Amino acid sequence: MVTFEMLIDFLVLGIFKGSVYALLATGLTLMYGVMKIINVAHGDLFAFGAYVALAFTLLTMNPFVTLFASMLILFLIGMGIDKILFVPLRSHWGRELKRETYMVLTLGLAMFIQNSIVVTWGADYLRVPGFFTGTIAILFIQISKQRVLVLGVSVCLLLALFIFLMKTRTGMAIRAVSQDADTAQAMGVDIERINTLTLGLSVAFAAAAGTLLAPIFWLSPFFGFPYTFKAVSICILGGLGSIPGALLASLMLGVLESFTTYFFLVEYVDAVGFMMMIAALILRPSGLLGKELK
Repeated sequence: MVTFEMLIDFLVLGIFKGSVYALLATGLTLMYGVMKIINVAHGDLFAFGAYVALAFTLLTMNPFVTLFASMLILFLIGMGIDKILFVPLRSHWGRELKRETYMVLTLGLAMFIQNSIVVTWGADYLRVPGFFTGTIAILFIQISKQRVLVLGVSVCLLLALFIFLMKTRTGMAIRAVSQDADTAQAMGVDIERINTLTLGLSVAFAAAAGTLLAPIFWLSPFFGFPYTFKAVSICILGGLGSIPGALLASLMLGVLESFTTYFFLVEYVDAVGFMMMIAALILRPSGLLGKELK
């Protein structure tokens, strides 16, 4: 029998999952909004961030040091990916470069990351030790301290990104490029610099999600691909390029997955995102908070 306490418990679990999905999807949404491409390797970079967190737990069990290190390393890797892979393509092809080319390129990048993880950490399942143990009581439900940390850090990071985009000159430049790259360039915005910075931020937020989830789930070299699919589903449901839409869709997916686990079978969880994406494409192709397609 389903009780009110059980429903609240699964709702809280869904909000927790949604907060991590929001970090993951916001990075992909930001990248699409500015660069108009979907990074197929996004989930694998998320996984790589989790493995970087695993490496740093051998040096320190401080969750904030581990999170900062993982985000910084993946931020630099993200900028390096743009400089090494994307800039030469843009320089050579310019506007003739099709988005499909980026997708094929990032698919190859995903395979490279997966095999790099196998070479570095091996193919066995690994687990990052939890930063905190025990639970705390909130009203009539018990929540693990680890999940409270995940939720709190996720909210703080998303709030920091919002402030950065709304209140800083660089953030306003990113928004300007997202809205109209040609006009932004005419006004003196360095498009290449903004592209590189955006890719770095996108990958850093994927790393943050991977770091926060690392102590909760088992790691494997190939566990990132399903999260690419989840992130794409969220972006389509929320509206491609819409960060508020990505946040809303992330919470919806997290809550629906949580209740699916209880009322159905855990095997159906990954199908929830697929069903949400199909429904969005049929009923509202522009997404919940996206602009109407012309």
